[in-house]
Amino acid sequence: MKFRFKRILKIIFLTLIVIFIFLEVLYQIIKHREKGAPETVTLEFTLYQSPDIYMRSYGRKPPQFAIWLEDSARQKIKTVYVTYKAGTGNWEGIKENPIALPYWNSRRAVETGDVEKSTVEDKELDVVTGATPKFWRTIRRILPFMSGWLDAMTGATPKDNEIRKSINVWVQSEWNYYIEVNCAGDFNDDFPMVLDDGTSDHQGNGQPSVIFKGNIVAETGQTNSPVIIGRTDQWQPTDEINADLIGITTADKLLTNISVVCQQKPKKDLIEKIKSAFKFR
Repeated sequence: MKFRFKRILKIIFLTLIVIFIFLEVLYQIIKHREKGAPETVTLEFTLYQSPDIYMRSYGRKPPQFAIWLEDSARQKIKTVYVTYKAGTGNWEGIKENPIALPYWNSRRAVETGDVEKSTVEDKELDVVTGATPKFWRTIRRILPFMSGWLDAMTGATPKDNEIRKSINVWVQSEWNYYIEVNCAGDFNDDFPMVLDDGTSDHQGNGQPSVIFKGNIVAETGQTNSPVIIGRTDQWQPTDEINADLIGITTADKLLTNISVVCQQKPKKDLIEKIKSAFKFR
């Protein structure tokens, strides 16, 4: 009995040592990352969807849109956020829809270096759509009773029609930012369902996507609101922006009160630091 008790104490002692070593290693990883990382700030985008606009469309569904950054020399592109269908290519019964956000598709291809496929891979989807990171999805599957707690940690789904998305960038870096938005089935006289010659808009596009553009320097307190710079094409995918907005009657009103503000990067709590330490890059 005495021998058994000593053995239990030994196991407990060794377990505590292992835990201590693990925590020390974890602390050093976090400390090293924070020390070596360049100073960053957060760009937070705020925008509002207009249900009174998209409910007029044939599909009566919220628009697809993407937000991304490009540096002034157009040598670096960062997708901030893209709606699920456009990002994954999962169009629920439709094989593909290349005219939904064609300009973002072309820029995404440059960002990834893959001109053949511009939709977001699963490993990258977490970054741009706000989906739960893979590590925490695994935990959720193993421990489903923790899903509510994990949701609180990974960010809630935007409520109502207000949408907020953010990205961390180097301080004092300068970025052009773009937002492309498209609502299926918003036909009008200039962008009809069927042309006079009988040609049908078989993809149900209607008015093509419109593109907003703005510029911001990543310094705390800087704010900016974008302007519409053009549209794409109703009938075919394109990597060019057409500045002619004649005939655009509702597509330019799908998103309103768009703004971006640069603010101090929120300090991470211990849980967030642990998540960062284990995040696969």
